[in-house]
Amino acid sequence: MPSQTGAIQDVCRAHEAQLAEYLTRMVGSPEVARKVSQVTFAHVQERYAHRRVLFPRALLFKIATLIAVTYLQRRRLASAADLGALTVDESAIGGAGGDEAGQPSDPERIGPCLAEAIKGLRPSLRQVFVMAHVEGKCRNELVAALAISERCLDKRLAKALRACRERLLARGIDLVEIA
Repeated sequence: MPSQTGAIQDVCRAHEAQLAEYLTRMVGSPEVARKVSQVTFAHVQERYAHRRVLFPRALLFKIATLIAVTYLQRRRLASAADLGALTVDESAIGGAGGDEAGQPSDPERIGPCLAEAIKGLRPSLRQVFVMAHVEGKCRNELVAALAISERCLDKRLAKALRACRERLLARGIDLVEIA
């Protein structure tokens, strides 16, 4: 019987490129994605090397997703703390700061970040997002133009919005708090 350690290493090698691409889309940075994937491989090797794993690829992606989400949350908290300190300093010298929540209300900062988040979407998600939220097309027009079901449209819009929000959060921008 082959060792489980070797099997885990083989799974990690086999899905390394696919995991890196997935994580890059999720966190918005190839360098961070590489670090997250390294931590993921180490974690899987350490915790699951001597266990029988029925679905090793699913386990690998699940752990990578959890580590990436934790990274994004920590980055967001650190960014919010830095922005809070920045706002206090600006008010102490009489400068114009952000809104009461400590978030910058300057659309010049949000616009380029949002444009970059939209550009980073998969083509099918980007097309739906742009048609719905930029061009202002209604649901019926979208369903007809794209030749997809309403359910598929809903899923694509939800995925696109979630991906954009995650990318903005990774940059310290929370549109819910700004609104």
